[in-house]
Amino acid sequence: MKDIFFRSATLLTLGLTLGLTACDKQLDIDPAQAVDATTALNSEDKVGSGVVGMYARTR
Repeated sequence: MKDIFFRSATLLTLGLTLGLTACDKQLDIDPAQAVDATTALNSEDKVGSGVVGMYARTR
């Protein structure tokens, strides 16, 4: 019984430690490609291209 409790406590402590300190630096990455929101869908052609691109990803 004590062995199960010890293993559970160890795994919980390890999981919380890794979970709370693992991803701080990786989440602050700037995107490699970005489209300005003011020019993204400002014409009918661009909207059509965006719709075709979304459907192409679903296939």
